[in-house]
Amino acid sequence: MHEITSLQNPKIKLARSLERRKAREETGLYLVEGSKLLAEAMANGHMPATIFATATWWERRAWIDTECFTVPDHLLKAIATTESPDPVVALFPLPAPGLPTLGADALVAIAHQLQDPGNLGTLVRAADAAGAAAVFVTGGTADPWSPKAVRAMMGSNFHIPVVRAELPAFKAAYPALPLYALSLTGATSLYAHDYRQGAAFLIGNEGQGLDEAAQALADQRVLIPIPGKAESLNAAMAATICLYEAVRQRL
Repeated sequence: MHEITSLQNPKIKLARSLERRKAREETGLYLVEGSKLLAEAMANGHMPATIFATATWWERRAWIDTECFTVPDHLLKAIATTESPDPVVALFPLPAPGLPTLGADALVAIAHQLQDPGNLGTLVRAADAAGAAAVFVTGGTADPWSPKAVRAMMGSNFHIPVVRAELPAFKAAYPALPLYALSLTGATSLYAHDYRQGAAFLIGNEGQGLDEAAQALADQRVLIPIPGKAESLNAAMAATICLYEAVRQRL
C-alpha cells in the first residue's frame, strides 16, 4: 500500500476530476463514498479500481486486493464531495454498456429527461425495493453516476442494472413488455390496469412531464389520481407509487 501526501499527485487529480460528467465518461470511472457503500458494492461482487482512505480507516480493516492508497484527512476531503466525509473514497468502473436480458413479466422503470440526480437516485432505490429487474435512463436525464445520484441510490445500483438506453431502442429490445407512460392527457387511472404480466413505467421530467413523442411510444397512458389539492407529485414519488401498485398486484 502506498501513501499519497500531495494534492498534485495524478491519482488525486483523477479522483477529483470525477465530480464532472465529462471526466467520468472519458475515464470510465465514478466515485463511491463511504464505508457502507463500499461494503455494499463488494458484498454484491463489485470491486473498486482504487481506494483512498485515511490511516485510521485502514487500521480497522484488512487490506483489499486492489489499488489502495493511504491519504491524510485534508486530501480525503479534497476528493470527497460531501462536507463531512466518511474517511474512504473508492473509484469504480462504470457499468459496461448493453441491454440486460429481461423476462416477459419483468417490472422496470424508465427515467426520461429527469433533471435532478437526487430524484433519479431515489427512483433507482424505489425500483430496487420493489424488486424491479432494471432501471433505464434515457438521454437528457441526469447522470446516474454523479456523486449526488450515487448517494441517493444508497447501494441499489449494486443490486439492479442501471442502464442508459433511448426509448426506441428499449421498445425494439423488449417488444412484448407493455410500456405505461405517466401522463395527464388521454390517460386512464393507474389502478385500471393489470401489471402482473410485465410492466415498464415511463417517468418524465419533474416540471414538464413526458413530451408527446415519448408518450406516443407507450402502449398505455396512465395517471395517478390526485383527490387532494396538490398540483402534482414528485417524479420519484410517482414512480414509487407505480412500482408498488405492480408489487401489490403481484403479491
